[in-house]
Amino acid sequence: MHIHDIEYFLKICETGSLNTAARQLFITPQGLSSALSKMEQELGCVLFYRGRTGTFLTPYGRAFRPYAEAILQNYHQALAEIDRVRASENGIIRLGCSFGAYSSFVIDYPIRFQEKYPQYKIDYSEMPDGEVEELIEKGGLDIGFAGNPDISRFTAVPVSTSSILFVTHKNSRFFDRESVSIDEIVDEPLNLREDSFATTRLMLEEFRRRDLHPDMLFNTGGIIRSLRFCRTQKANTIILEHLAHDFAYDDLRMIPFREDFKWNLYMITAKDREPSPAVSLFMSYVQNHI
Repeated sequence: MHIHDIEYFLKICETGSLNTAARQLFITPQGLSSALSKMEQELGCVLFYRGRTGTFLTPYGRAFRPYAEAILQNYHQALAEIDRVRASENGIIRLGCSFGAYSSFVIDYPIRFQEKYPQYKIDYSEMPDGEVEELIEKGGLDIGFAGNPDISRFTAVPVSTSSILFVTHKNSRFFDRESVSIDEIVDEPLNLREDSFATTRLMLEEFRRRDLHPDMLFNTGGIIRSLRFCRTQKANTIILEHLAHDFAYDDLRMIPFREDFKWNLYMITAKDREPSPAVSLFMSYVQNHI
């Protein structure tokens, strides 16, 4: 049995259809069916009932599924650990940064670090805050910069903070206001990015805490699209204060919340993973320059 057999099995579980699973796996239904039959022969049992209405797990399949999920998870964790060791031996630091952090002074750290320590290389990538956290835990990154992480899950060093501002358009009743409250903004459409962004998570949690139900639009296209929605008067949005000067439009107002919501940036690493010498050096460099 190969690891792709496990992936095939779990994809059929996920989709409930051999044809759909085959299409998503970019193989033919005949090839997938053949691989499944060989897997069932090896295990000595039938894993799926196959019928016109779909493909369903047998009791044997239900018993096997949690073990298959664990096998695949351990396999990917092993690959991540191999990549980490390889990167460590080659003096590579795998650094993940949330979009808001990239736009702040954090970008200076890798540049100046490499100027001072040219023997090390930083493999740098940007992503939403939640993806930074996930990759740190899975071993796909050595160091992350993320806003408002669950610091109980990581070794976390505070780096900076930025207020979250409400953004509204010229025809909004809020346009001339000096401040707004979250209780007020539920009366107009609000456009936020997906909930893997810390700012969105914070706002959604506050709405839930207050039992508020805003007219919510979600946007995965980033701050530019959110601001475009606002400029065309389709929805208000939010922005980090340290980014506001980059998007100063005459037809938009960026207004403080009276609650003074904060996006708190942390440098995070895995609690249960010993950092390489290069990673430790970079962390010390950042802490000495905060």
